[in-house]
Amino acid sequence: MKIIISTSNFYRHILPISTYLFNCFWDNKQRVEIVGYDAPPYNLPSNFHFVSLGKQSEDKQNFTRDLRKYIAKQDKFFIWIFDDTFLRAPVDFKSLNFLKSLTEKIPDVGRINLSREGMKQDHSLLDNIDGYDVYQNDKFSIYRLSTQISIWNKHFALQYMTEDLSPWEFECQADHAVDEFKILGLDQDAPVKHNEGVRKHNLYDYNFDGIDQSIIDEMNNLGLITKHP
Repeated sequence: MKIIISTSNFYRHILPISTYLFNCFWDNKQRVEIVGYDAPPYNLPSNFHFVSLGKQSEDKQNFTRDLRKYIAKQDKFFIWIFDDTFLRAPVDFKSLNFLKSLTEKIPDVGRINLSREGMKQDHSLLDNIDGYDVYQNDKFSIYRLSTQISIWNKHFALQYMTEDLSPWEFECQADHAVDEFKILGLDQDAPVKHNEGVRKHNLYDYNFDGIDQSIIDEMNNLGLITKHP
C-alpha cells in the first residue's frame, strides 16, 4: 500500500526530522512519496521520492485544489501522513497489516485510523475480528475527516476535497454525516504512536515528547533540526 506524505513550502524544514523518525520507527526500506510544491533544498533519505504539485499560492486555500488532482490518480487505498507527524515508537506491523486487511473484509471503508485518534471522538465497537476489537466512529462524530495518520479510501477523500479548502477547513466539514463510509480504528492495539511535530503557532517549537533523548541528540548532531531563522 502506497505511503504519501503531504507538505508545503512552509513546512519543508520539518521533513528532515519526520523522515529520520520514519526510518527509525517504520522502515528505511519502505518507499514513501512526498507531495509538495518546491523541492526541498537538501537530500532526502533514499527511500523518499518528491513529487511537485506545481507553484504554491500565497494562502492555504489551494490545499484541496491541488491535492485532489494528485489523489485522483492514486490506487483506491493509500496511507496518508502529514509532514509534522513525528513517530516516537516502533510501528506494530502485525496490527498495521490487520488494519490493511480490513479494506477487503469490510465494505465501504472510508478511513482507518492508524493511531488512537478515533478514540478521542464518539465511537462504538463494530466487531471483534481476528482477535482485534475494531471500533467505528459514530456517524455524527466530529473529525471523521481527520488528517491524522490513516489509511484512506480515495473516493472518500475526493468527495470532500472541494475547491479551495485549507487543511483545517477540510477536516471540519460538517456535511460528512450524509455519506455511508465507515471510519475505523483500534484502541490499545493501534499500530502507530506519534506526536504532532510542531506546537500551535510556532513552526520551530518541536514536540519531541516521548522520543528517546539519544535520538534527539543524533538528529542534532546530523544537523536535521532547524532552529528558528
